[in-house]
Order: sequence, then C-alpha cells, then structure tokens
Amino acid sequence: MEANKLTVYNEYLQRGKTPILVVGTNTWIHQNVSYELRQKYDMYITFYPNKNFFYVVGLILLNRIDNNIEPIKILESGTIIKKTIEKAFDYVVIIDKKRETHKSLTHLGVNMWILQWIYHCPKISLKDVLMLEPYPNVLEEIETESCQLAPFVAYKIIGGKL
Repeated sequence: MEANKLTVYNEYLQRGKTPILVVGTNTWIHQNVSYELRQKYDMYITFYPNKNFFYVVGLILLNRIDNNIEPIKILESGTIIKKTIEKAFDYVVIIDKKRETHKSLTHLGVNMWILQWIYHCPKISLKDVLMLEPYPNVLEEIETESCQLAPFVAYKIIGGKL
C-alpha cells in the first residue's frame, strides 16, 4: 500500500485537488497525543478520498515554537480509518525524535502558505470520518513504514533515519 498512497498523493498534486481537512479533532488529539508533542506542534488531519479500497490520511504538523522550522507531513493508508489515523500519529513520535530541525527563512513563507492552504480546504468532522465503514480485506494489509512528505518531494523513512 506504500506505493498506492503515494500514487493517491501524487494524483492530488498533479490535478491540483485539495484533501479534506478533518475538523473537531482537538479532544481526540488531547486524548491520544502526548503533552510534549501537543505543545510543540499544531496538528492537522487531512483526508484523501480516492477510488481505491483503502483510506488515505495525511497529518500536517507546524512547529509552534519556531516558524522557521520545516513543517512535517505524514501520509498513511489502511482499510480501517481509525487505525490509519492512529498509525499516522504513532509515526509523529518516531519522526520527532529522529529528525534534525532545518532552520531557514524560506520555511517561514512555506509555513504561512501551508496554514492558509489548510484553512481553505473543504472540511469534514472527525465524527463523520470515524463512522466510515472498514473496507473489506480485498488487499492484504501490509505493515509498512509511513512516509514523511516534504512540500513537494516524498522521503521514505528507512531504518529510523529521515
């Protein structure tokens, strides 16, 4: 499913489509994410509807402490939406511990652009997303590592290194 979620993401980029922003996530994030991460990042969940037999969820993290640090984008896919979202948040812990912060003045503009882009996405409530029925096991669910996506390039996490 690794290649499939990147295919869905690339289709969105090529066609200029925007994913759906999942709203109403504050309580869920508060219950499922550590205090340190909540203090460090603004977290946004995006949903990528597609024609395949799996759900694709994106997670965008903007650093609250320093706007000059590159944002983190995570893409995850799965047949059960709740597990897919949880798996994406599991990778936040790994990425936060392993990543080197790249400070640059150019990221300030990128962060502001991404924030504006996020708020202009169509919206769906978390309650509605979590009510989506699981897809039948047409595809074998393969446990793969998630992707961290730079603004225009996808990098695969290999061996715990970015």
